[in-house]
Amino acid sequence: QGELRELQRIAELHSTGLELVLGNHDRELPRRLNEWGIPLPSSNSLQIGDLGFTHGDQAWEPAVGRGSPRWLVTGHEHPAIGLEDGLGQRVRCPCFLWATGLLVLPAFTSLAAGCDVRRREFLGPIARSADFREAIACVGHRLLRLPLGPDSDNAGQPVGSLKAGRREATLPRQT
Repeated sequence: QGELRELQRIAELHSTGLELVLGNHDRELPRRLNEWGIPLPSSNSLQIGDLGFTHGDQAWEPAVGRGSPRWLVTGHEHPAIGLEDGLGQRVRCPCFLWATGLLVLPAFTSLAAGCDVRRREFLGPIARSADFREAIACVGHRLLRLPLGPDSDNAGQPVGSLKAGRREATLPRQT
């Protein structure tokens, strides 16, 4: 409740709107917001120009009179990838998933075990229909690009840092 009020205050301070994109665990949130007196709009999806945002547990449906976004950003899958060092050490890391026009965000919580991206057993319709060719694993404060498709040649290529205050991470551009 306090965090939502703070987000609302920041949005008002910068004269911008704040809209919550709901996921499968948030269905009661609009009712609670009304009970708490926090007037924040919420929806299952949001499109701003060429960017679409949705949780990912449901298929994307463009708003009336709008086409599909050029890029879609989702969550829901909690993607993770297992890595090993060849000496018996294994670690499971959250990762971003990348497909043409689609970015799936990882979950950074110990409460979400994560969907093993190499098994491709995705939960939502958006990820199930995507052709993921690359994962970007979060290994400590570093990002590591890993191929998922048969024709990738960028295995283990570092792409940046997740250190606080630094913006080194880059994502591949759509071609």
